[in-house]
Formats: sequence, structure tokens, C-alpha cells
Amino acid sequence: MVALLILLAIVKVINHQGAENREEPAATTVTMKSGVEAVYYEYGARCPTCIRMETWTKEAIEKNFPIQLKEGKLAFRAIPADKDAVGKYELTTKSLLLKDWKDGKETRWVDLDRIWDLSGNEQEFKEYVVQSIRKALDDAH
Repeated sequence: MVALLILLAIVKVINHQGAENREEPAATTVTMKSGVEAVYYEYGARCPTCIRMETWTKEAIEKNFPIQLKEGKLAFRAIPADKDAVGKYELTTKSLLLKDWKDGKETRWVDLDRIWDLSGNEQEFKEYVVQSIRKALDDAH
């Protein structure tokens, strides 16, 4: 039990130090008027699986939606989860959210919570992300 408490304390210190040393993105607000924003929220320590999921998400979006990205109908960001995001979206770990924007206001969001189940299979992970984004883009019209 003591070893577990010590381990938890070490993880907490590492997470806290990582948050202090990380530079915040220059712009954390979206300039998107209407469309879909895919946001990968970083939360706590960044393990290899978390980094891989972020990379796969970016690759899937860039490969499958270049026109939507260029036209501003789709945006992708990977950002640290702040206190407001944790509360609003009920984040407990790294998460990929799709947010619908209309007239400069967020109208709806969905958590792609299956990313963790698919984190060991690149093809299925990317298919899930692509299908989810296609649905969000279709629903946004």
C-alpha cells in the first residue's frame, strides 16, 4: 500500500512538472465560424499510446479531408486540457472530441471514446476517426 501511494505521488509530481514546463498554444480559441473541429485533448503525462493516437488522428484527417481542411470546414488541434475543458467535456484522460460550430458558436460535441479500445490497431482506429468525422461533417450541413 505504501509503495502504491509513493508511486501515485511520483506520477502527480511528474504530471505537475510537465504542465508547468509545457508552453501553451498561442491561440486556444477557434476562429472557425461553421464546420467541425476535431480536438485531441492532452491530459496529464504523455505515454507512447497517447502520442500514437494523436499522430494517427492527425494522419487520418490530413489524408482523408484535405479539401475540408483547406476550405475551413474542418480543423484539427491537439491541445492540453485546461480546467474549463475538463469540466465542460467531463474529461478524465486523453480524449478526441468532435465539435460542431455554427455562426461562431459551438452547437454540439461528441467524444470519440472508442479511441482507447482501438489504440492497438492503426487501421481500425483511423477508420473510426474518419467515419466519425464524415458523419459530423454530414450532420453539420
